[in-house]
Amino acid sequence: MDNKKIVKKYLIVIPARGGSKSVPKKNIKDFAGKPLICHTIDSLEKLKQHYDCVLTSDSREILDVATKHNLIHKLVRPNYLAEDNSLSIHVIKHALLKMQQLNDCIYENIIMLQPTSPLRSEKHILEAIGLYESKNFDSLVSLVEVGGNHPFRMKRIIDSKAVNFIDQGFEDMRPRQVLPKVYIRNGALYISKKELIIEDESFIGKNCASYLMTTNDSINIDSSLDFDFAEFMYNKIKNQQ
Repeated sequence: MDNKKIVKKYLIVIPARGGSKSVPKKNIKDFAGKPLICHTIDSLEKLKQHYDCVLTSDSREILDVATKHNLIHKLVRPNYLAEDNSLSIHVIKHALLKMQQLNDCIYENIIMLQPTSPLRSEKHILEAIGLYESKNFDSLVSLVEVGGNHPFRMKRIIDSKAVNFIDQGFEDMRPRQVLPKVYIRNGALYISKKELIIEDESFIGKNCASYLMTTNDSINIDSSLDFDFAEFMYNKIKNQQ
């Protein structure tokens, strides 16, 4: 480590690609009265006073929205990182290295916030940071219980036959409530040490904290149906507050 460089605790990165086939211009589509990406930017209102926050995108429209919405740091993502098969880890690594170069500093940890999780709030981010810092974790991932989509119920298709994905030696017909709890990444929150991103090109290390979120807060927008349902739930929650 270069001791002459300033060491900063966190870099918060919002990856927002312009191309979206399932929902055209998804990241700037109106969601409950403002562009979808602005909900993630708004959740950083207090955090950006303490940590550097950057949006990385290949879309000038998205970058302009971020500018109007008072997000100071923005990066133009290279075209090779904006393809359908581009990996998030490479996007985040590019943003990390670029921001370290631009700000002449070293970031110890990186937080990735995908704008497709609009029900993730400032409260969730602060709780996740608190959990991450509570022990010697090298990473954190947000999870949600799979519910009825349990792996004991899942199948593979082999030669047109339905075969158990997990072979227990029997067909598991038990009700969901008695099955062992299983969780899945919901895409809302990732925190990783810098070394994981740069050296291992991974968000998740061997000592990864689990931050649990509710089913409603875990809605991840991947389709038009997801978008409509997320907006419905967002408005419903706001009206109850």
